[in-house]
Amino acid sequence: MRELDSEGANYSKELSEVDLSDPDDVKVTTVDPNGAVLVHLGSADYLQRYKVYVSHLQEWRQQYQKLRSVDMRYERQVIVNPDDQGTGKTPAAAVKRVKR
Repeated sequence: MRELDSEGANYSKELSEVDLSDPDDVKVTTVDPNGAVLVHLGSADYLQRYKVYVSHLQEWRQQYQKLRSVDMRYERQVIVNPDDQGTGKTPAAAVKRVKR
């Protein structure tokens, strides 16, 4: 939480839950008017990874009406899992290349 707020952005206010049960995959659930999103931050660089998530969120929301989760653990790629609940479709993960 301290790292997410370290530059004054107060990102911790955007979170409803923090899951520390797996030290290799810290997960946060965001508070979002378009639906909560589970964000996998991994084990380091939480602020940098969360900033990448925030900077691309609108772009992903344009592609997918609802997001179930976003996995930020991997170097230079993000896995976006849309939420297709109720459509009868199996959600397909989309791998996105991003600059960090």
